[in-house]
Parts: sequence; C-alpha cells; structure tokens
Amino acid sequence: MNNCFEMRGWPFLFKQFAYVDTGDYLAEPLFERSRLKIRILGEMKKQGTKYRMILCRIRSSQVSDFLDCMKILERKMLLSGHTDYSDFCADLKHALDAAMKAEAAAQAAE
Repeated sequence: MNNCFEMRGWPFLFKQFAYVDTGDYLAEPLFERSRLKIRILGEMKKQGTKYRMILCRIRSSQVSDFLDCMKILERKMLLSGHTDYSDFCADLKHALDAAMKAEAAAQAAE
C-alpha cells in the first residue's frame, strides 16, 4: 500500500500518518463510517497536481482500522476515475524514500 506513510511521533498513544487524497476528500466518509477519530495536523498540495498529502494523528489502537480505510481508499480512487492515483502514490513514496536516505547519509557524514 503506497497511499499512506507512517511518520515519527508519539509511539505509545498515537501514530502519525500522511496519506494522499483529492480535493474532494474521499477518505473522510471512510473514516466516519469506521468511526475513526482522526486529528488533521496539516495539508500539503503541490501546484499542478490534483492530489494532496494530509498529515494526521490517530490513536495507536485504531491503526489497523486506518490501514483498512487506506486500502478501501485506493479502490475508491480507481472507481472515481483517478486512474493515476496508484502511480502518483508510488512516485511520491519513491521520492520520500530517496530524500530520507539522502538525509540519513548527510547525518552520518557529520
């Protein structure tokens, strides 16, 4: 699953994630249906794209429900006509992985 990324945060009570959504916020009804309590921490959108990265915090006990919603979101995007969603998420994950490796290498060189 490439449409969400776990971030560093409070390891015991909460987990932080970033996930990819559209301006129509297709994930929100999924969260409501699953009764997930999600706190939105921020949102980023690259100019010229229809997708945005949503930063959120959830309770550690709800991680599996959140990941289930992310699987459903991938299918919902395809059914909604966002055929490039999976490719966009894979490219984003690749870019983030490369940036994290470069940062780790720079810190190791110090």
